[in-house]
Amino acid sequence: MSQATNGSCPAARKAPNKVSSLIVGAKCQAKACMVTDLSECSRRYGSSAKTKILEGVVLEIISMTNPKTNRTANNVRARYDLGGGHLKDVTLHIRSVEVVSESVRANPSPVAVPLPVPPPVTAPAVAPALSPPTSVAAATPPPTPAGTLPPTPAPPTAPSVAQSPTIPVVTSHKVDWFIDDEAVLEQIGKPTPRRAWSIKSPIGDVLQAGSNADNRRTKMDVFLLAFPPESLVSICRNTNVVLENIGKPTTTVGELLKFFGVIILATRFEFESRASLWSDTSTSPFIPAPAFGETGMKRRRFDDIWSCLRWGDQPSERPERMSSEQYRWLLVDDFVEQFNEHMAQAFVPSEHICVDESISRWYGQGGHWINMGLPCYVAIDRKPENGCEIQDAACGQSGIMLRLKLVKTAAEESTTTQVHDEHLLHGTNVLKFLVSPWSFSGRIVCADSYFASVGAAEELKRNGLKFIGVVKTATKKYPMPYLQALELQGRGDRRGLVARDAEGRPSLIACVWMDRERRYFISNAHGLAPGTPYVRKRWRQLDQTLNADPVRQTLVVEQPKLAEVYYDVCGKIDQHNRDRQDTLGVERKLVTTKWDKRVGLSIFSMIVVNTYRMYMGLTYPRGEGRSQKLFYEQLAEELILNKYDAAMRMPRNSNELPNRMGHCPPAINHLDGTPRMGTHAHLTPTKRKRKGTNFALQGNCRVYNLTDVTPASRPSPVAGGNLLAYASRLKPGSDLVSSIEEFAAQVIAAVADGGDVSSSQACFVLSAVGSLECVTLRMANACRVGGGGDGLNDSMSKSNDIKTWNQRLEIVSLMGTLSPSGKHLHMSVSDEHGRVFGGHVMSGTVYTTLELVLGVIQGVEFSRELDPNTGYRELMVRSDKRIIDEA
Repeated sequence: MSQATNGSCPAARKAPNKVSSLIVGAKCQAKACMVTDLSECSRRYGSSAKTKILEGVVLEIISMTNPKTNRTANNVRARYDLGGGHLKDVTLHIRSVEVVSESVRANPSPVAVPLPVPPPVTAPAVAPALSPPTSVAAATPPPTPAGTLPPTPAPPTAPSVAQSPTIPVVTSHKVDWFIDDEAVLEQIGKPTPRRAWSIKSPIGDVLQAGSNADNRRTKMDVFLLAFPPESLVSICRNTNVVLENIGKPTTTVGELLKFFGVIILATRFEFESRASLWSDTSTSPFIPAPAFGETGMKRRRFDDIWSCLRWGDQPSERPERMSSEQYRWLLVDDFVEQFNEHMAQAFVPSEHICVDESISRWYGQGGHWINMGLPCYVAIDRKPENGCEIQDAACGQSGIMLRLKLVKTAAEESTTTQVHDEHLLHGTNVLKFLVSPWSFSGRIVCADSYFASVGAAEELKRNGLKFIGVVKTATKKYPMPYLQALELQGRGDRRGLVARDAEGRPSLIACVWMDRERRYFISNAHGLAPGTPYVRKRWRQLDQTLNADPVRQTLVVEQPKLAEVYYDVCGKIDQHNRDRQDTLGVERKLVTTKWDKRVGLSIFSMIVVNTYRMYMGLTYPRGEGRSQKLFYEQLAEELILNKYDAAMRMPRNSNELPNRMGHCPPAINHLDGTPRMGTHAHLTPTKRKRKGTNFALQGNCRVYNLTDVTPASRPSPVAGGNLLAYASRLKPGSDLVSSIEEFAAQVIAAVADGGDVSSSQACFVLSAVGSLECVTLRMANACRVGGGGDGLNDSMSKSNDIKTWNQRLEIVSLMGTLSPSGKHLHMSVSDEHGRVFGGHVMSGTVYTTLELVLGVIQGVEFSRELDPNTGYRELMVRSDKRIIDEA
């Protein structure tokens, strides 16, 4: 001890004084980063993690002498308060501990005024990492009256006068942020109505969860719903151009589907080269040979299509003023655009949309520094793979991929981006593009830190959408320094600020929530109201004795509503990526040296995973479906055995019409994939070949016998009784079709309760006045595709034209009939310029109001039955003469 006192080090000379003042039960101080790890300090103390001072109580003074050097080391074991009731016993060197003098205790540091927030969140149901030993009480004398721990000093915050809800506590880039303990709990704006995801078939049927519970639609049927129909034609056409150039036979859509089936089937095997898949000899007596020759596609034919496969339409020579990068992107741009257009028209997502990034794995040639290979090579440390980055949007309920955008260089983005607001961040512009088809629908968009900012929330609000995101680097207008300086007590604790609009109403919520690390949110949807706590099972080493067993404990962490919604939605794209990269594994199993083939196969894999999610949702809405790998095997089997080309040969009578939707004859040529024209339809049968005519399709022409056509019967009037009228109003956000059907069912039930008109089931629209924020109509040129009946005009029909308007519209007229067996509604609407358009009502959402009046005819019943002359379920009218007479 004398050596330490007489040494030259000043700290050593002070050690005896410090030891003499540090007695058991005395107050001491130490830096938080010395007491616990830095990650824990960052969670609790934010920006003051390295400067935070903790106070504690001395438990023991430990002096240890080194026998070799005869030097004495003095350590202090003390119990420190981390905050929120968490105590930790730590042994530190005496130089890391300071004594709290009486003067310091008499004039403690000013304690920060806490933010007025909801009641403190309960601590996790896990014991502290280091609980005090039971032997300490015996070794420690009774505490002195001054032995209780004083309140933990907090970093200085805003003065108490700024705690008023009318005075901002911080201003960031002209945005004022306020403390309002009530506003941070409430949801901003109108509640978001729940929506069920759905997809529309080519003939206009709306399929929702559980629609395929009877397994009428096969896996191939759902694949054809998920795959853009225009892409099948364009891929076939572009591939045939390359096949013809090298002198190979051209392919058909049916063979292309078989090719896709072989690709999916190949992912179920482990192989060194593709050629081994066609081997009939097994490499092991316990593993059967792949024998892909049994699929009906020879190896050479597969290699021909594989080498000539083209996803986009790229001209043979680059145009004069087109950049090399833009020219290379043409190999896949068409496929992406057709996918986006198809999903925007056919798929209706739920009330939540997830936006994130995906990676198409590529380690070959490419980069912005060389005019060959992948035009934009992306390598991100936090991503497990490098290659082509694809920014995408997905349904927050089903996880089905909705919209894609390839990440290109800044020079290419500036020349090809259609809508680019220079005053917005690049991530905000991309976010607007990915969710643009669903603007003004009131949906909630959840995005990660690449897209999240105050500007993104404000811009989406102007486009009729809500937003929840995690802010990391885009801190403009965000009160990041203020939130970082706040001290949190434990996992589940949160604090928040509110920004207000010009009318003084809450418009944005910025908050910090403590989990394993701090999360900073921006939201104009949900707030800090308590959500459902998340529960995790974790192993904890509570007993610190040697060879003690760990304990399995339940971790319960409270989370606010906005965090609950965000984490329920934001992981959908990550799950989709794992299904594509790991479970399906096309990118891992099939090697290629062509970057465009790799990116195209990645998008194809996304469609296959979409098929799996659609089929399971339509068939097993409760999630009790079969395994994903088995689904891919069965889908590959159906694609390999498809009868697509055979179905395209038109049947000569109604008895030959296929029954399954996926086997309906498409209106395209099976030889070259071009659309069928009406010039090959004949009214009289003929086998005589005309001179100078291409007879490739003559044998497949539809033959009609006019004598077999049953003339339409003259309609006979049906008498009815009194007319009853019922009125109602549909509120904002209501689904147009389902709300009308529900009101009609209520009207029919109300009439039935009258007793004397119990059979009245004839309901129709008398009047409808209101506005819509989006509507989907089927145009007048819509037709049935293999819809049954005698199939008149099938060979001359055009494809169904279904259009969606995501804008505010006024209802000009709405008319139609409704019954328990079906509906038939037509509507015309006008836009902001007074232009009027109309058609068959498919779906819609009420904007402000819809004043609806329905009429019911006493003694008349409406029903819908299949009419063989049209192929549709048409209206049948029946009357009850007894009820009419009584009325």
